[in-house]
Amino acid sequence: MQAKAVFRLVLFFALVSSLMASAPGAVQGGPLQDSAPPTATPPPGSGGFAVISTQELDLRVNGDDIEAAFLAPSGERFARFHRVERQVCFYTIDGSPQACYPFPEGMAPFLFSVRWSPDSARLVFSDGALLATREDTDIWTLDAATGQFANLTDDGYTGGVVGDPADANLDYSPVWSADGSQIAFLRVVQRGEDLGPITLTIMPSTGGEAVSLRELADFGRFRITDIAWGPDGRTFAYFYDVQGDDDPSLGGIWLAHPDDPGTQQALPVADDISLIRMAFSPDGMTLLATLRRYDGDLRAPEDFPAWLIPVDGGAPLPVHAGHVVYAAAWREGSPTPALAYAVYAGRGHEANGLYFTAQPGQPGALGLAGGYLGPAGVGREMTWAANGALLVAPLLEPLVVVRTGAE
Repeated sequence: MQAKAVFRLVLFFALVSSLMASAPGAVQGGPLQDSAPPTATPPPGSGGFAVISTQELDLRVNGDDIEAAFLAPSGERFARFHRVERQVCFYTIDGSPQACYPFPEGMAPFLFSVRWSPDSARLVFSDGALLATREDTDIWTLDAATGQFANLTDDGYTGGVVGDPADANLDYSPVWSADGSQIAFLRVVQRGEDLGPITLTIMPSTGGEAVSLRELADFGRFRITDIAWGPDGRTFAYFYDVQGDDDPSLGGIWLAHPDDPGTQQALPVADDISLIRMAFSPDGMTLLATLRRYDGDLRAPEDFPAWLIPVDGGAPLPVHAGHVVYAAAWREGSPTPALAYAVYAGRGHEANGLYFTAQPGQPGALGLAGGYLGPAGVGREMTWAANGALLVAPLLEPLVVVRTGAE
């Protein structure tokens, strides 16, 4: 597990190397500027979606520093985390600065865990890279308007865990409920050197009592790495990361309900596959999952699979058969599922770019050519906002705002 967690942290640099001098349309550094694609006509197969304009945002602080940005679901602003400066800054969608807030002393957000609230008012995240550094971790929120950080699960302990004696609650992988009133996360209770089971835990998003909903694994070796929460409020997805002498058939994505003791394996995976991201469609009927093979070929679709998984138990479908999909996102607030995703087929390949579809499971149409990643490192997090905006990055810097519209 530790090797896989470190792999997550360093994979981005391999992606950068593979994307250097990539497809036509990759944006280079420079001042803020607007540009428009040759045509804003929706291409066939796009479901009527078209790229209206693009805007380059060069917000680098230390020349070529590499940081992470997260677009709010509304599309009106984004957060950018600066680990060197130890602060998070908020910008309007056109790149105008709003405010910067320093991290609390001793706290370092785990960027893979950052999630906006559905109302675009707050962020939730865990502090520290538990799976890599073996240090205690809590669940935090940040109010974008006031800059107030809140440690929702402070257990009074800081320091080493898992191998070091500790009395701590190890909390990680937070997600919002659809209405933003609650936060679910994974918890492992450590007492001394003993680790309890991995439990699916829930609490009010403003703080309060944390309640265990159900056990997901019978003992805590952090086999469960990520969760997603369906819009119905009762369907959860989790990823089981096979380790050591585990039964290999347990590996993959599972569906569970707090009021049902059973589970459903939605997608089995090999023991060298790690999850990058899961997200339910707005109607809750489909789960989007992007995965990575440890030490895989960065241009091999079988090593970087992306799947659409029917929640009702149907057969999973590839997002785009035959190509690597580095990042993908559902359209926020859409009454019917629509999908945007970034394909990379190799340096200079004509298939590279952003694709759009209103029929997930069918290949989308190329809307913007170029080698793009999600802006939050290793392509993990990309948002297609309710106002049609996306935030992407050819080489993570500079950021590019892509504005889309529909017929």
